[in-house]
Amino acid sequence: MTDHNVTSRRAFLDRRRVAARAAFDDGASRYDLVWGDSGTSHLRAVADLVQATPPGGEILDAACGTGRYWEILAASGRSVFGIDQSAGMLDVAQAKHPGVPYRELALQDLVTATDLHARFHGLMCVDAMEWVGREDWPVVLDGFHRVLRPGGWAYLAIEIPEDKDIELLAGPIPEEQVRGEIVGDGGFYAYFPQAEEIADWLAEAGFSAHSEHSGDGYRHLLLQSTASPNAR
Repeated sequence: MTDHNVTSRRAFLDRRRVAARAAFDDGASRYDLVWGDSGTSHLRAVADLVQATPPGGEILDAACGTGRYWEILAASGRSVFGIDQSAGMLDVAQAKHPGVPYRELALQDLVTATDLHARFHGLMCVDAMEWVGREDWPVVLDGFHRVLRPGGWAYLAIEIPEDKDIELLAGPIPEEQVRGEIVGDGGFYAYFPQAEEIADWLAEAGFSAHSEHSGDGYRHLLLQSTASPNAR
């Protein structure tokens, strides 16, 4: 890829992030009415993460949205810290759970948030990785690894494309896009990596797979942070 294409591609991804943030800010007050219910497979994965982390441990909810899982985490005896790039979503989360600390921060920026590095016993990123572009996946996973304590645990929900998505993905690739991306109206964006790519990126970031199940349209991965020499 030429320098021009790299620059153009970066600009495309940055525009998608701006559009997504604006869409979530605009829809924050209505979000729970539409998406407030959690699937049973999501709840099972959250329970698995809780079980893997020590009582009293701290869990980072990355791309926390409206804090849908904060009550469950707090009831388990774990403390929660939330980050999200949408100020509107964080406002709703804080109104629901005023005692939970949070920060307006994008997933891509965790890698440079040095004050959070090696802090958390666990991390969860639910229904958000599909908004991350191909080039940013390794950056985000590196950030996840950095904020976890050695041996810490992570739960990632990875969206499975539906039939309508598969139809779109089979068509021509628009300019500035890569295979696996869908761009829609109202700030919508989704990227569906191949399973093999995800496995490679996880290993390179320093994660080992512990368990996986599927349900509610997602793969639910429970991972452990390792001292992999491939990390970084």
